[in-house]
Amino acid sequence: MAALVLPFHDTTGLMFHHLDAVTPRLRALFERTFISLSPATERARPADIERLAGDAFFVLNRNALGTQPGEHYRAAFASAVAGCAPEQVLHIANVDRVAFALQTEHAAQFAADVAAAGQGPLPLFFQRSPVAWATHPRNYREAEQAAIQLGQARFGRTYDFAWSHLVLRAGQLAALLPRLRSRDFGLLAEMLLRLRRELHTQAVDWLAWEDPFIYGRDQDELRREREADPAETQKRADWNRPLWELVANTDD
Repeated sequence: MAALVLPFHDTTGLMFHHLDAVTPRLRALFERTFISLSPATERARPADIERLAGDAFFVLNRNALGTQPGEHYRAAFASAVAGCAPEQVLHIANVDRVAFALQTEHAAQFAADVAAAGQGPLPLFFQRSPVAWATHPRNYREAEQAAIQLGQARFGRTYDFAWSHLVLRAGQLAALLPRLRSRDFGLLAEMLLRLRRELHTQAVDWLAWEDPFIYGRDQDELRREREADPAETQKRADWNRPLWELVANTDD
């Protein structure tokens, strides 16, 4: 059975709530879940963390103050590599995406894709289908297309560089880990770029926009709100800039 690897940031308790809701399903799909906690999460949610720490299904690691998201990902990877045999299949994902998939109409297909992933060639990169892309706000799509289009021009392949689900074996991750340098979210693009010559891709609908479900909002109303918010547009541009820079500066 595969293992799940989750970087985890939640200062409000919302993601802990969704994690609790899907944990029974996770136990059916995964042998263990490796969670890398952001320092802000540790400070804000000690009781939630203590509860997870008492459950052997979860393997927790902490991160030092001042560390950045890319370092939290790498710490999760190091924890999984140390705790798994080289042939163990690992699913690197985001808790909100997994919670969305398992609590909506996508649950059966998500479970089937997780089960099938370990039977085929790896690494396997799940990326958004046209149906999934169409659910996202316009400013999300526009911000992410810069790196995607540059990657298409440079490498002749379409990669969703701001990815949310990657499957590989622990031994493959162990070989990749020492080569990763990014401290920020550029790590996502860096991983795909280093794996691209051996990477298999699969487009899925279950990577649709998760926020309306996660926050309990009407999808059309929230989409209009996000599209009209200049701060949200700027946030998306800032978040995606490191990804574009890595794609632009990677040698063929």
